[in-house]
Amino acid sequence: MASVDQLLKNLDHLPALPLAVTQLIGNLCSAKDDPKAEPTERIVMRDSALATAVLRLANSAVLGFQVPANTISESLNRIGENQLLKIALSHASQGTLGEPVVGYGLEEGDAWLGALAGALAAEEIAKVTRLADPNLAFTAGLLRDIGKLAMGLVVTPEEVEELMCVGATDVMRREQRAFGFDHAQIGAALGRSWGLPTELLHAIRFHHAVPNGDLGDPLYDIVHCGDGLAMMLGYGVGYDGLAYNMSPESRALLGFNQARLESLLVKVRLRLREFLTFDD
Repeated sequence: MASVDQLLKNLDHLPALPLAVTQLIGNLCSAKDDPKAEPTERIVMRDSALATAVLRLANSAVLGFQVPANTISESLNRIGENQLLKIALSHASQGTLGEPVVGYGLEEGDAWLGALAGALAAEEIAKVTRLADPNLAFTAGLLRDIGKLAMGLVVTPEEVEELMCVGATDVMRREQRAFGFDHAQIGAALGRSWGLPTELLHAIRFHHAVPNGDLGDPLYDIVHCGDGLAMMLGYGVGYDGLAYNMSPESRALLGFNQARLESLLVKVRLRLREFLTFDD
């Protein structure tokens, strides 16, 4: 049976990330003093839609500034680079992640909202636990379910939908049995075709089945639980959203008692509302 990488290579068309998105991902996931990192201002200025969104954000009533920001540089100073990078990344990826994902029961915009909720949840978990870089956690959470975009390219949406409607458990195992791979595996393969960093590829691959032992990394647990929080809030649920439970081991590693869980849910809902207000 062909590998998922081979299957994707044989396709004439793949979902693509805009160049600005891959560059923003590189900046978010690289060290602050990385000499190879291109200035964020330059990346944003090359993409007119992204530059427009950034200026709208900097002049949003939510921020409460009286004097308008007229340049990308002023916007960066006003918002802060990390915050701007995350909002710009979520905006720029909306075109790719915002498409309907028919086989999984996700209408237009559903997958993107689920991706954004999971990204914010992963970021908040990383901040609270200090077990991973919050920027890396945000980016991994945003891209964790890109495999659902690719599944409909290598099998028909009807085949996926039929499989999803069989029952509400063991979705990954049923995908493996039916197709020889699951959406997390093909998501990692799609990420490789986009040139994503290894840490993100592994987080995508293991966002439902967190490995133990040598392959273990707290980032996987963070993205896994971020996915669960997004589902609890009702974002990106689709046909299979209720089929996944948070790993008890991941919950224990991250210190998920009831109080922490409730606090995170409130934070994520507020952060998501803020992001969507910026995008209005």
